[in-house]
Amino acid sequence: MTKETKDRILTAAIGLFGVVAGAWFQHYFTIQVEREKNIRELRLGAYAKFFDGQAKKLQSEQLGDSEESRKLMSDYELLVKEAKFPIVAYGGKDAVESLAHYFGKNFRYPQCSGSRETWVRDMEIYQSMRREILNESWPWKWPWEHVRDDDLALILFSCTIPK
Repeated sequence: MTKETKDRILTAAIGLFGVVAGAWFQHYFTIQVEREKNIRELRLGAYAKFFDGQAKKLQSEQLGDSEESRKLMSDYELLVKEAKFPIVAYGGKDAVESLAHYFGKNFRYPQCSGSRETWVRDMEIYQSMRREILNESWPWKWPWEHVRDDDLALILFSCTIPK
C-alpha cells in the first residue's frame, strides 16, 4: 500500500469519525435540551399555581371575614398544596430554599411525628427523586441543586424534622 493510499484511508477514517461523533453529540445535546425544556415547563406550571394561590390569599385578606373570603382562602390552600410537590421535585435550589424560608418564617409548624432517623430516611427518597430528575437534565448541576432535608419536610409535610 502506497503512502498516498494510506493518507486517503486516514483522511476518510477521520472524516467518518467526525460525522459519527458529530451526529452522536447532536443527538445527546438535543435530548438534554429537550429534558431541560420539559423541566422548565413543569417548574413554570408549579410556580404559576403557587402565584395564583398567593394572589387568592391576598384577595381573601382584603375582603375580611366573608363567604367569598373563605372561598378564596380555600382556593389558596388547595393551589399552594398542589404546587408544593412539583416545586420540590423540579424547582431550583433557590426556589425551594426560598419557599421553605417563606413558610418557616410566616407560619408555625409542629414537629414531625416519629424519629429523626425515620424522617431522614424518608427525605432520602425525595432527595433521590430530585437528583434523578435534575441529574438527567444536566449531570454537573446536581451538587449545586441539593437542598436540606429540613426544607423538604417543611414544604411537603408542614412540619419540622425532630432534632
